[in-house]
Amino acid sequence: MRLFKKQLMVLLVLFIAINFIGCGENITKIRTKNDETAITDNDVNDDLSDEVLTEPDEDSNTAEICGNNLVDEGEVCDSNVVNCVEIDSSKFIGGKAKCLDDCSGFNIITCSEKEDNGDTGNTGDTGNTGNSGNSGDSGNSGNTGNTGDTGNSGDSGDSGDSGDSGDSGNSGNTGNSGEIITPVCDSLIASDTKDPADLAKAMELCPVSTDYPYGLESASLTFSDGTGSGDVPQGQYAVYESFGSSIVPVSGDAFLLFSTGTVADPVSNLSVNNAKTHNAPSDWYEANGSKFPASPDCKDHDPSNNPARDSVMLTLDIKAPVNAKSFSFDAYFFSADYSAYVCTQFNDFFVALLDSAYSTDTPDFQNPFDKNLAVDENGNSLGVNFVMSGLFTVCKLPDGEMTDLNKYCEGSEPLAGTGYENHGATGWLKVKGNIVAGEEFKLRLALWDSADQILDSLVILDNWKWHKENIMPGTSK
Repeated sequence: MRLFKKQLMVLLVLFIAINFIGCGENITKIRTKNDETAITDNDVNDDLSDEVLTEPDEDSNTAEICGNNLVDEGEVCDSNVVNCVEIDSSKFIGGKAKCLDDCSGFNIITCSEKEDNGDTGNTGDTGNTGNSGNSGDSGNSGNTGNTGDTGNSGDSGDSGDSGDSGDSGNSGNTGNSGEIITPVCDSLIASDTKDPADLAKAMELCPVSTDYPYGLESASLTFSDGTGSGDVPQGQYAVYESFGSSIVPVSGDAFLLFSTGTVADPVSNLSVNNAKTHNAPSDWYEANGSKFPASPDCKDHDPSNNPARDSVMLTLDIKAPVNAKSFSFDAYFFSADYSAYVCTQFNDFFVALLDSAYSTDTPDFQNPFDKNLAVDENGNSLGVNFVMSGLFTVCKLPDGEMTDLNKYCEGSEPLAGTGYENHGATGWLKVKGNIVAGEEFKLRLALWDSADQILDSLVILDNWKWHKENIMPGTSK
């Protein structure tokens, strides 16, 4: 028994010793792990300390430069021109916007805004479906005894009046604004194109197509008498996306330019002699008594006669939409004849001659007797003599006594970068004419020098539109 107790005590001591040794190893391991963690934390703190002490290099920032044609940090744009739709497609339907001088944004004064009701017609309210008719009482089944007589089948119920179909909305190609859709076709036209159809496209007068069965059928480029197809000096016409520092298309991506000298941006020589002489369009010339018409607002005006010098004429054969009764386009006329040769024989001419079957007894809607739509309400032909009627307004403000030559001037800022800075222009004007709906008609657009072949004039043409109603023809703001 005593031996047994001794053995039990030895076993107990061994058991306690073994457990004590195991616990010591665990404690050692825990301490080791804590030591490693502390080392790692110190390393991280060292790294963070290095980052905090690192200071930015203030000299590394590049100065912002406006006008270097690069959009630098802090600039919205730099000397570039964009389509207004790219600026805000929910607000604008066309036009071009040029970057402001301080590169802070774009000048949207030349953008065409969407109209509230003119883009798409109303879809029309869907009509009532109509109440379904009564099904009718089922007929008597008939006596089963009589084999031949079938029961009355019963009158079929009233089918119900079909509901009103609802007024169809406007088709959307006309909208409530009165304008018929003008398709877009003036993108990616080469500035030096020789194709007369491209010149029409630059005005947004697009060729007839399956989707739009109206528009341009054919075009030709000649001198003012209709001769010389393909012989007009190429420098006298061009397609541009902008002109000068601020003049951009009224609609679309481009516009058409004609010159009695040379089209360039800017124009560096305003007295180019192309050495071409031809007669003016014969029907217009004869309608005016075989002479160039005088300007009613000019006193003692003695205009020149044939020939027309350094002329260019675009003839357009056009198919009208079936619901169009009129059309319009925009013109911007520049002349180096301003201001020294207003109301003289040197006044250069731009004419827009319309051949249409349209006629009316309403004086306000009658097209001009000589076919020329490029005249104001007083009968002055579009040119430098518009100074007298208040339509030649892009010119220097008077810095002294106000005269007939400057009393309508609104400032010459739009002339910047054009080459006409020391002369003048009309600003955008609208040329309008009446036609027969669905007819085929002809329009001739011509520009020429009068009496000499120096001091050139230039005209920009853009923004062709169709209209559903007759309008007062001629040229106005």
